[in-house]
Formats: sequence, structure tokens, C-alpha cells
Amino acid sequence: MKVEDIEFEVIQDLLVSTVLTITAAMAGGGIGRLSALFLDILFAWAVNLVIGFVIPEKKIGGKLIQILKLEQSKLSFFVMMLVIVVINVLGISACAVVKNVGFSPLFWPVWTGLLPVLMVVGYLAAVIFFPITNAIVRKINQNK
Repeated sequence: MKVEDIEFEVIQDLLVSTVLTITAAMAGGGIGRLSALFLDILFAWAVNLVIGFVIPEKKIGGKLIQILKLEQSKLSFFVMMLVIVVINVLGISACAVVKNVGFSPLFWPVWTGLLPVLMVVGYLAAVIFFPITNAIVRKINQNK
């Protein structure tokens, strides 16, 4: 993995994890203490990074793009983002819900209640932040 890819992963994951954490907090009744929110963002970011570095999301997305015969289509970007977001949101949200309610009877209703909104918000955040993150990475590496 190139340095630029790592930089992109770190920045994009932080931005998307922040949006997902704030969204989940708002869906759960609002943002409480900022220190707790900050720790939740760090937790989501750490999970997101592990997922991004361990699961071959781009390979999975590329395979789906091949199956759908979208290699030359502008839709390939949106399909790739969808695959990445689904993998990450499933992992982050499951870990966050386990952290907050454990494997109690609340796990399933809380997790499935959050998933639809987190999938939509996560997808929009990933698509919106993608060019911004690319620009930041280009700027970081401009003088190297």
C-alpha cells in the first residue's frame, strides 16, 4: 500500500467516522458530553481503520463492478463506494452497539434501528468527502 493510500484511508476514515458517530448520537437522543462523543469518534475511527486495512474492500468492490460489467462506467465509482460503505458501516455500527449495550437483548433492535440511517449518511459522507480527502492528500504530497 502506497503512503498516499494510507494517508487517504486515515483522513477519509476520520471524516466518515465523525459523521457516523454524530448521526448515531443524534438518533440515540442527542449528543451528551463532548468528551464522550470524542471518545466514541476515536473508537469508530479505530474500527474503521482496522476494517480498511484488513478487509480487501477495493478488491471486493472491483469484483462486483466486474460482475455488473461496469468497468468503463461512471457508475463504477458509486458501486465501489457502496461496497466500502456497507462493509465499514456494518463493522463500525456492530462494534459500537456492542460497546454500548453489549450482547444484551437490546443489541439487535438498536443495531437494526440504526443501520438504515447510518448506511444512507455513511454513503453520502463517503461520496462527499472523497474529493475533499483526495485534495488534502494531494496537498500533503505536493512538496515531497
